[in-house]
Amino acid sequence: MFFTSSLLASLFSWVKEGRCFQFVIYGTQSITGNSTLVSKDGNFEMGFFTPSCSTNRYVGIWYKDIPVKTVVWVANRQNPINDSSGTLMINSTGHLVLSQKNGVVWSTNPTKPIQAPMLQLLDSGNLVVRDEKDENSENYLWQSFDYPCDTLLPGMKLGWDLKTGLQRRLVSWKSSDDPFPGDLTWEIDINNYPEPVMFRGSENDSKLDVFATVPIDNCDKYALCGAYGNCIVGESPVCQCLKGFKPKGNLMDWFKNKAYCEDSCASFASHCCGVWGVLGFLLHPQKKMLRRDQRNNDESEQCRPNRKPRGVFFDLDEIIKATNNFSSSNKLGEGGFGSVYQVTHNMIIRTVKCNT
Repeated sequence: MFFTSSLLASLFSWVKEGRCFQFVIYGTQSITGNSTLVSKDGNFEMGFFTPSCSTNRYVGIWYKDIPVKTVVWVANRQNPINDSSGTLMINSTGHLVLSQKNGVVWSTNPTKPIQAPMLQLLDSGNLVVRDEKDENSENYLWQSFDYPCDTLLPGMKLGWDLKTGLQRRLVSWKSSDDPFPGDLTWEIDINNYPEPVMFRGSENDSKLDVFATVPIDNCDKYALCGAYGNCIVGESPVCQCLKGFKPKGNLMDWFKNKAYCEDSCASFASHCCGVWGVLGFLLHPQKKMLRRDQRNNDESEQCRPNRKPRGVFFDLDEIIKATNNFSSSNKLGEGGFGSVYQVTHNMIIRTVKCNT
């Protein structure tokens, strides 16, 4: 069975308070003048608008039921239409084209050829181009959410698509009456560890100044104090060594290589007792494990030439005592292999020195 475009248009329209609203257009249809697309839930509307105190016309998306028109997305923010001849349509190849008498003002490129292109305004405020024949209704070949303006709507992403190189960022309006890109840009900086940064300066400037960053607190920066370091707001310096560790070198070394704290028994000598250390346990189902006296007897065997030292085992009773019965106050953290505890006991962590 085949449907005409007019019949299809009626199927994708809805009536509210006696008015007919359309949320989908096809290749033979267009938006001009005061015609609009409205999302199915009635929250968003897309069409032509003119900011107050301006004669320019733009294609945008705004909240429909808010008395003061609140625009959340603009298509041709850099190329306004200065007359009433604007037409927005989706052509047979899936390109969304905005044109006026003088030619094309703005257009999009779908990610692949489309057999039956359709333009739809979703309930989220996302304007999407998709293939009507595609059974997956969420397979968008172009979407406005990939090109945010100055508003981040729920469901939008901010940052980089590292596969395609697409950058999603927010750029302020030049003024309340001019959606041309302004001086403030909010984006994800991936030069170091990814973090949101606001820059001040237009795109045409040779230099952008950092206006604001998130997180504001220095201690929220990833791995600021490095291994065995603890960041404490209000301390000077903010980086402090964990209990059982001491500063090594000078403070500037910390910010160069993040290796400022070292174990106060850095050599892990066999007679370094009563010092806090970090120990991860692999519990064995057998109650009895290799005891320390047995381990000492086997040390000569481990130190034979070309023999690798074997793992060190402890009785469960020893582990319970060393961790204060697995107390949460001794727990440093946990990962895929289990929990990590600080221990204070006469349990010795040592490396076996093999003399060949």
